[in-house]
Amino acid sequence: MKKQNQINKQFLNSFCNYNKLNNIILSFDIDWAPEFMIEDLLNLTSKLNPTFFNTHKSKILQNLNEKNITQGIHPNLQNNSSHGHTINNIYKTVKNFGNKKYLRFHVLGHSYPDLKFFAKRGTEIDSSIILINQPYITPNYHPDIDLVKVPYVWEDGMILNFKFNIKNSLNLNLPGLKILDFHPLDLYLNTPSIEKRNNFKKKFKSVLFSTKKESEKYINKKKYGIRDFFIETISYLKRKRINFSNFKELNYEFRENKK
Repeated sequence: MKKQNQINKQFLNSFCNYNKLNNIILSFDIDWAPEFMIEDLLNLTSKLNPTFFNTHKSKILQNLNEKNITQGIHPNLQNNSSHGHTINNIYKTVKNFGNKKYLRFHVLGHSYPDLKFFAKRGTEIDSSIILINQPYITPNYHPDIDLVKVPYVWEDGMILNFKFNIKNSLNLNLPGLKILDFHPLDLYLNTPSIEKRNNFKKKFKSVLFSTKKESEKYINKKKYGIRDFFIETISYLKRKRINFSNFKELNYEFRENKK
């Protein structure tokens, strides 16, 4: 029992920041971003150990041979989903986009039976709950389906929706798991507000069909935006020598420590 408690405490300190800020997990919902936005994202996240949740086939992502990049899936279960009209069809579509072990549902839309469905087919860790700046978050294990649930604490889209001050929207001083979530679109455009994001999306049938030439017209260079926040936050974390982990590492370490 002593050994078990020691291992658990070590995990809480190293991955869940219970003693001090030690670890950050950067996640990215690809959300049908075109190739030029994905290329920009890869440049931004070089050597940051990111986890991508993929929504579609991308030549760039398919051809990646990086050991420090984890690629999961981002299925859309909504009625208008381009992934399919039944959960079976959706699964058959998205299983080819990334590793099905790592899951986040698009717009977080899911039920417990949906989790059971994906867990039965190999999903091991899910991050489809957001708890903005919630302290003391730890992974939660569901033994009935052998699934680890990990909430995330910050997302660019939610911050824009809430109309929070972007610059001061993340509290890194609170203990607990620190999973952050960004979108290639908002990083590329340096989105300063939800209105600017929506105005861009209205111009295209899908973000996937946006062109680099047209998108460049919408890049925000005047106000503090999501890209500014990302670069500033990463710079701070690097100065503090904070570790960057991915979902593969989190899943493995948690399962090892729960034994």
